[in-house]
Amino acid sequence: MKRISFLCVCVVALLVGLSPMEANGDLIPPVSDESPSPDTVTRTEWDIFLQALVMVESEGNPNAVGKTNDVGILQITPIYVKEVNRILKEERYTLVDRTNPDKSVEMFSVMQDYWNPDHDIELAIHLHNPGAGDWYRKRILSRMETIKEEESCQQES
Repeated sequence: MKRISFLCVCVVALLVGLSPMEANGDLIPPVSDESPSPDTVTRTEWDIFLQALVMVESEGNPNAVGKTNDVGILQITPIYVKEVNRILKEERYTLVDRTNPDKSVEMFSVMQDYWNPDHDIELAIHLHNPGAGDWYRKRILSRMETIKEEESCQQES
């Protein structure tokens, strides 16, 4: 649960143009004594992948609309929502939820945890957009490298 919360915080920070480390208290709830501070959290490859995916899909715009009725930060389609609800065996998500960054990440997590429990990035890319060509994969992987380089520079300064 902490991992999903951190991912949501990262997505929200990105949406307003901040890195997760720059986000102020109005955007990130206070950190409890039990939780590591944002400065000491080690981001996983999966966290970086999700951030890259959001940027490739929508540049972090929760109101982005694609060509095939794909909406939100992760460009979620109606069939994606339907599949997530099928996996959950309940109608938890609606089409409106696609514009909510937190719910979009939740739906993404449900789908990936079910079909890709090992969180293999190559499989995750294919699962998220099975019709995309190799250009899509390369773009996400390139964005991941850019994010890593930016974070490395931030840590050095």
